[in-house]
Amino acid sequence: METLRDQWQHETPFHRGGVQRLLLVTATLGVLGIWWTSPTPSPPLQHQPSKPLLRLDLNTAGMRELSLLPSVGPTLAARIVENRERWGTFRTVEELGRVHGIGDKSIAAIRPYCYVEPHSGIEVTAESPSFVGSR
Repeated sequence: METLRDQWQHETPFHRGGVQRLLLVTATLGVLGIWWTSPTPSPPLQHQPSKPLLRLDLNTAGMRELSLLPSVGPTLAARIVENRERWGTFRTVEELGRVHGIGDKSIAAIRPYCYVEPHSGIEVTAESPSFVGSR
C-alpha cells in the first residue's frame, strides 16, 4: 500500500493545481493588459439644441394637442381653447398670457413648441379685450 508521500511523488504539477494557477495568472495579466492599454474615455457629448419635434398652431390645435405642450395639462388646454373661442384667435404666442394660469414662465416654456399662423382677417368679437377698451 502506498503512503501519501509516495502518491505525492507520482503526481504531475497538473494534479496539484498547476493548470488552475497558470490560467489564473494568464487571465489576470490579460485583464491588466486590457485595462492598462484601454483608451481614455471620450468627453461626454454636448447637448445640441435642435428644433422641437412638436410645433402647434395655437389657433387650430385642439385640447389633446395643446395638453402635450410643456407645463400645459388637460385643464389648461381646455382654458386655452375656451379663451380662443370666446375672445378670438391669438395674434402672438405672448397672448397666451390672457389665459388664466399661464404666466411668463409658462409662455417661455411653451414658445419653442408653438406658433401663430398669420391670418388675413383677425377675428374680433364684441367681447374681445382689444374691442372692449375702444368702446
